[in-house]
Amino acid sequence: MSTEKIIRNQAKQSLKGNWVAIISAVLFILTAIIGIALIGSLVLNFFETYDYETGETIKENRIAEIIVNFALIVSALFLSPLYSGLYRMFINTARYGKTDLSDFFYFFAEKQLYLKALIINFVSGVLVIGLGYGLNPYFYVNMATGMDINNITEFSFGTLCLTGSYIAGIVIKIFLYMIFAHYPILYLSVNEHYPLSHFTFKMYSFALKNFGKTFKLLFTFTGWIALCFFVVPAFYVLPYLGVSMANSAKWLFGINEYRG
Repeated sequence: MSTEKIIRNQAKQSLKGNWVAIISAVLFILTAIIGIALIGSLVLNFFETYDYETGETIKENRIAEIIVNFALIVSALFLSPLYSGLYRMFINTARYGKTDLSDFFYFFAEKQLYLKALIINFVSGVLVIGLGYGLNPYFYVNMATGMDINNITEFSFGTLCLTGSYIAGIVIKIFLYMIFAHYPILYLSVNEHYPLSHFTFKMYSFALKNFGKTFKLLFTFTGWIALCFFVVPAFYVLPYLGVSMANSAKWLFGINEYRG
């Protein structure tokens, strides 16, 4: 039996009795995201920042649009420790076979924990989004050719390059997320009292060293992830994937600490 299969089987066992709590946390986050987006949309409509006939922002109201979007980003950032709490639920399920919603709200319990989670999430977000944008080959191919992946009508060398760059962009974003977000956020729930340096450069080095193992496990979920297109399977796939990735990290963290 492969290592990935063992990790996934262990995750399934750990999830027994924890499905409801984790799915509830996922629904809470989705509701918060939808709520923030809806409020933003209503405010933007109130200020009439968008011309639906031309499909462009009205120049006179562009400042209002910037302010509203900035407020939405700040709101999401302040709520981001909930995301850290979801990761805590994943790792505690993998470690102890038990979690509840107190783990989800854990980083709101103390000011220092909240600030640490906030800083880690902010740094992770800036690096993943910033580098994901700058290193995305699709962006440059799109700029050079003027072609859009959503408007491909015929096969040509240009469309081949566009499609290849689009796929490469997805792989790069996964790589960046695993290096700069996945492991630092998980490690916060394992050693929350460590200084911030442990969750940045030291963890980036650890993530790079173990990226092959991480990607290999993630790749085994390709079929499951594809099923999320139908929405309902996502409520099974997300907890299963999250706890499996946390279970893998649990063993890697242990090996890493044992080796010093």
